[in-house]
Amino acid sequence: MEAERSLLESMRKAVEAMPDDVPLRVHLATMLFDAGLREGGSGR
Repeated sequence: MEAERSLLESMRKAVEAMPDDVPLRVHLATMLFDAGLREGGSGR
């Protein structure tokens, strides 16, 4: 599970760096959903 958490954190950082990259945001949202996590929304 640590590898998954690390990957999710990297994806969050990528979204922070490129907030207008919609495919990246959708991919992160899908990963969070699949992991059963509901936090991580940017509120945008």
